[in-house]
Amino acid sequence: MASGYMPRRLVVWLGAALVSLIAAAWLAFAYFKPSSAPLAQQPIADVGDTSSQNVTAPNDGGGDDEQNADSRPPSVDRGVAGLDPFRGVPRTRRGLALEADPFVAESPAEQEWLDRHGYPNQMEWDALRRATLSELEVAAKRGDLMAEVWLAGKGVNAGDVDASQVLFDAGARGSTFALELLSGSIANRPQGRELSYALSRVVEMRGNSRIALGREALFSTPLSVEERLRAEALALRLHRSLQAQAQQIRGVPPPPDPRPFGG
Repeated sequence: MASGYMPRRLVVWLGAALVSLIAAAWLAFAYFKPSSAPLAQQPIADVGDTSSQNVTAPNDGGGDDEQNADSRPPSVDRGVAGLDPFRGVPRTRRGLALEADPFVAESPAEQEWLDRHGYPNQMEWDALRRATLSELEVAAKRGDLMAEVWLAGKGVNAGDVDASQVLFDAGARGSTFALELLSGSIANRPQGRELSYALSRVVEMRGNSRIALGREALFSTPLSVEERLRAEALALRLHRSLQAQAQQIRGVPPPPDPRPFGG
């Protein structure tokens, strides 16, 4: 092999890694607004015991009958005119171009993985960024998890003391995107660095190996060895807590679901 020759497969892999890194940085700066507000103390810090948590399955029929009358995510044609941020927007990536995906998809299988884990497609992303708070609130009350996650993300950025717990609980309901959103929102807040790193590791444990390529881009300064060790231990506890909550919701533990990598 000639000196300086790089195998084509390695070139392709490095190119995909660079694209993933750029996408992670773009996500961080496009959505997460820099904030110096301290991270509020949240119940997610108590991850050693989930027995006292009141976890209920979505759409379980409890509560206000009118609110639960139709809690499925809205379809393309359903919704109150002017109050449905997803009106006319496809809710899956089926048929959408790979190149336009805001979260990097190199195959239809990877597109399906992103859909399963609550990552918005390009049209959903645009709709979410245009949506008013009223539109998001209406969609969230109708049971749209993506709207609920985006609304909670705005709450975290605004200092809402309950919003981070909403995002963590959404992770138990299947939205890995919610965990990534929370991780990015608190990455550079006081007392938030280790939790942010831990959440990004949980996202990785849930199958999203791509997040490792852009993790360091979230932090203004690298974590110390001691911070990383504490964050790794916290990640294990958070993952165990999420698995327990998910099992309470679904009745069975969520199966492994690795993100497809490569075309």
